[in-house]
Amino acid sequence: MCIRDRLNSVAKMIDVFLLIVVILLAIILVGVNIYLLIYYSHPDDQGFGESVYPKIIVVLGLTLAFAQILILPLDVSNARGDGADFRIDIFWQVVLIIVACYIVFIAPFSLFLYEADDEDSCGAKLCHAIKMEFFVIVILVILFLATYFFFNEAKIPLDEITIAANSFETAGYATNNMPSGSETHMKLDVSFAIYIIAVFSWIGW
Repeated sequence: MCIRDRLNSVAKMIDVFLLIVVILLAIILVGVNIYLLIYYSHPDDQGFGESVYPKIIVVLGLTLAFAQILILPLDVSNARGDGADFRIDIFWQVVLIIVACYIVFIAPFSLFLYEADDEDSCGAKLCHAIKMEFFVIVILVILFLATYFFFNEAKIPLDEITIAANSFETAGYATNNMPSGSETHMKLDVSFAIYIIAVFSWIGW
C-alpha cells in the first residue's frame, strides 16, 4: 500500500478539520494559561527562570480543566456524524484518566515537594514527597477497591410500557385496551476505569 492510500484511509477515519481544530485549541489553551499564570503571579515570580516546575504544574492543571469543557463541542459534532469513525468515547476516557492521574499523582507529589523543609537537600525533599505520595496512593487504592465491589453497577431509570397483543386492530388503535406503564431500572456493569472517572467527577461536582 502506497503512502497516498494510507493517508486516504486515515482521512476517512478521522475528520481532518476536527483534528486541526483540536490541535489549534490545545496550543491556544496552553498560551492562554501561560498568560494567566504570568498575569496573576507575584511580580518577583513572573519570570520563568525560577520555580519552573510549579509553574508547569499550574499550566498543566489549568489546561486539563479547560480541555474538558472544549471537548464538549467536539463530542456534539461527532454525535451528528461529522467526525467519521472518531471514537469520542475512548477520547473522553483518555482525557479523564489523565485528569485522574494528575489529581492522584502529580498534584499531591508537587504539594508535598513544595511543603518540604527548605533547609533539606534536594534528595531529602524528594524522599519526603515520595513517602507522602506512597501513603496517598495506598489509601486511595484501598478505598477504590473496597467501594468498587459494592458500586460497580450503574442503574439507569426506564419507563416500561406493556401493551396487550389484541390492542391493535385493523381499523386502528383499540381504546379499550390502554397500555400500562411501570418504572424500572436497567443495570449495566461499570469498568474500573469508568468507576474512577465517575468518582472523581462526583467529587469535583
